[in-house]
Formats: sequence, structure tokens, C-alpha cells
Amino acid sequence: MNIKRSSLPAFYREIGGDLQKTEERLLEMAVSDNEELQEAALKLINSGGKRLRPALVLLAGKCGSVEKNKDKLIDAAAAIELIHTASLIHDDIVDETPLRRGQPTLNHLYGAETAVYCGDLLLLKAVIAIAACGDKEVYKAVNDTANEMCRGEFLQSRAAKTADIGNEEYLTVIRRKTANLMACACKIGALIAGAGPKTVAALSRFGENLGLAFQITDDILDYIADDSVFGKRVGSDLREGLATMPLICAYERSGEKEMLRRLFRLSRTSEKAAAELLAIVNRDEGCQRATEIALSYVKEAKAALADIENEEVRRCFFEIADAVSERRR
Repeated sequence: MNIKRSSLPAFYREIGGDLQKTEERLLEMAVSDNEELQEAALKLINSGGKRLRPALVLLAGKCGSVEKNKDKLIDAAAAIELIHTASLIHDDIVDETPLRRGQPTLNHLYGAETAVYCGDLLLLKAVIAIAACGDKEVYKAVNDTANEMCRGEFLQSRAAKTADIGNEEYLTVIRRKTANLMACACKIGALIAGAGPKTVAALSRFGENLGLAFQITDDILDYIADDSVFGKRVGSDLREGLATMPLICAYERSGEKEMLRRLFRLSRTSEKAAAELLAIVNRDEGCQRATEIALSYVKEAKAALADIENEEVRRCFFEIADAVSERRR
């Protein structure tokens, strides 16, 4: 995928050249002696995506002496994107998701077996790339994050089976499966570039809060987005038995909690129940309240940047935070 700087958001143009090199590295890392696995991996990598996580690695790298470790930084950026991509593949298999980014998922195109092995291959390539950086702190950060992502996915799958509506468990899940990876992206970019502890800690806090805002916004879109723009069917979370922030907010304010619980339990198998629950959440301003919560995390993310001395990088991170709060897909 050729990245044209003129088509990038302003905050990506600062790293446009390095982002293109990261894209080229992604394609190299997808190479396999198994043609079907390679085809599947390249198909997903070339399907697009925001490349937000590698962008965070590259931007964080500008908070230190980036030039002497540029190759390691690009390898780390590609590895973080591969970890993210592998998690999507495995998530789609578990949820039997038919569409991702508006296109058929790998499990739909190639079957679950090939998709599993493709996800495993990408994870292995990511681990190899991170290990090659030769930095024990970077390796530990990525290893710990991958572990937390697995724990988050498992907790989410258990929550889907119980059909409970709970805020605390939801926040634990999204912190583990989404926010931690963004925090890790910021952290390792700064570490590889040799940034000081204060900067590393600040960027980690930024990434975590950005990730929480990102996931809550994504969950809001599952209630209100246009299917053709969103790239997957609206209401997918309800049909998978997932109680996300809009439903939690509507539930907390509702005087008809038992009815909402009943509809939620039915929404996995009943289109009528899912449609009714979607309407109630929107009627009772669940999405508006969830938006307020997402914006509070955006505010926290920006506050974490107070200790970042590089003004250009700080501006780019501010723009990313604003873009997350305003996203529509």
C-alpha cells in the first residue's frame, strides 16, 4: 500500500516517510513459504486500516534521539501493527465475524483453520522483530501487553456468555485489549529513541487514555454509524452478547432495568430484540453519555502531554486525540 503524504491527516505527515517504510516492512514480514498463509496475511495488511498504532510508535520516537535507532523504530512500529492485526484475526474467528473494514474476514474467505495459523504467523513475526531490537525493556513491555490483551479477550468472551451489564468489567476489558497496546506503542517508541523516564511515563499515560477513548468511541459507532461507512454491521456487539458503554450508560439511568436485561439476553438470537435495544439506548441518550466519558479520557490523554518538551510532537498527539473523539468509522 503506497502512502501518499498529501492524503494523510496533518499529524501523520510529520512521519509520512517513516510510515511508508513501516508499510514496506509490514509486507516483508508477511512473507511465508506457505503461499496460502502469505496470501491471507497480505490480503489483510493491504485492506487498509488507520495505522494508528505504528504512528504512535514513530511519533513517540521523536521525543528522543531517533535517527541512530531509526531501523529499530520502524521494525517496532511494524511489529505493533502485526500484533494488532493478529488480534483482529483471532477476534473475528471467535465471533464468527463476516466483515472487517467492509471486506470479508479471513475466516470467511479461507476458513477458521487458515485464519488461526495466519494470526499465529503474524504474532511470531512480531515477536521476532521485537526481540531483534535488543532492548530487554522494550521486549518486556510488548510481552506484558500481549499477555494483557489475551486476558482481556478471554474476559470479554466470558462476559458475553453471562449477558451481564457491568461498567467495571467493561473498563477492565477495554483497558487490557485496546488501551494497553496503544500505551505500549507510545512507550516502546520513546524507549527505543532513548527518551527519559519522565517522557516515557507521560507517553504511556497518553496512550492508555487515548486507547480508552478510542474503544468507547468505537463502541458508540456500533450503535449509530452508517453500515457502509463503519465497515461492519451496526449492532454487532449486541448480537455477540457484549454490553458496551452506550448500553451501560442507558442501563444506569433506566427505570426499566429488568426489561433491558431481558432484551439484552435475547439480542444474541433475536433481531427484533436487538433492534428494540438499539432504539432504547439511542432514545435514552446512552450514546451521548458514552461520548462524554470518551471525551473525559481524551482530556486526560492531553493532560499527560504537559511534560513533553517537543512542541511539534505534542501538537501531533493533540491532533490524534481530537481525531479519535471525532471519528466516524
